[in-house]
Amino acid sequence: MGRYVVRRLLLAVPTLLLIYTLAFVMVHATPGGPWDNAEKPLPPDVIQNIKLKYHLNDPIWKQYVEYLGGAIHGDLGPSYVNRSQDVAEIIARTFPVSAQLGLTAIVLGILIGIPLGTIAAIKQNTLTDYIAMFIAVVGVSTPNYVMASVLVVVLAVQLHWLPPGGWHGIFSSTIIIPALALSFLPASSLARYIRGSMLEVLRQDYLRTARAKGLRERAVIITHGLRNGLVPVVTVSAFLIADIITGSFFVETITSVPGLGRYFVSAATGRDYPVVLAVTLLFAVVIIALNLIVDLLYAVLDPRVKYQ
Repeated sequence: MGRYVVRRLLLAVPTLLLIYTLAFVMVHATPGGPWDNAEKPLPPDVIQNIKLKYHLNDPIWKQYVEYLGGAIHGDLGPSYVNRSQDVAEIIARTFPVSAQLGLTAIVLGILIGIPLGTIAAIKQNTLTDYIAMFIAVVGVSTPNYVMASVLVVVLAVQLHWLPPGGWHGIFSSTIIIPALALSFLPASSLARYIRGSMLEVLRQDYLRTARAKGLRERAVIITHGLRNGLVPVVTVSAFLIADIITGSFFVETITSVPGLGRYFVSAATGRDYPVVLAVTLLFAVVIIALNLIVDLLYAVLDPRVKYQ
């Protein structure tokens, strides 16, 4: 397994290089500049001096190489908009907020999706199954930013149960609306995949044998059925986590969560190139690492899987 992990890490290098190249080309091809939307128009000579300070007048290939070299050594460059902080400080301040929100959404998605899909499979073609799958279809077809807006209007504006936005930590009520909005899609997707997988597993001979031995139905479902039913679901879990990461851009903006997703949106609209490049690379590293972890989980869930 060690050689497999090393090989995957080596393959991640050209992947990250390709992602960086695409992001670099797109941000520099975007019309306008970081100082075009300033509150007070800057004189041309001031803009020219700023460009000289940040080496924006250098050839594109030189900017490409210099930023890549700095990123490899941990220097993510300065922020063009927030000049009091560099990009590394901004990420250190905002990424923990997004990480807490994302982990909470993942846990909620698992706690809701797996039981919902399992119950739907056990109660196949009953009213319970139809209601569970209706909820799953609604969750899959509703974008997370729409779900966030609906939750804000219903729970905060009309019912006054929760605050409409802000952030006071993972154990405060401010996390409920954004976490629910982000978890609804993965929970619904997990429920659908779990149902399909469990329907196949429940018909296997070894489950009939387990029942014939006198095991309780709960033990048959959880111990023997659910573990094997989770194997195909692991395949899509990495994509669901990626949905949470990309969805945080909109949900954090709607609910005023001071996370990295919200800052990324403001950096993209403000043409803050170093922030956009750094956040893109960071999310790429996170997604690649999660894909590797998911692949390794196959060996844990299914002993037949061996990484040579």
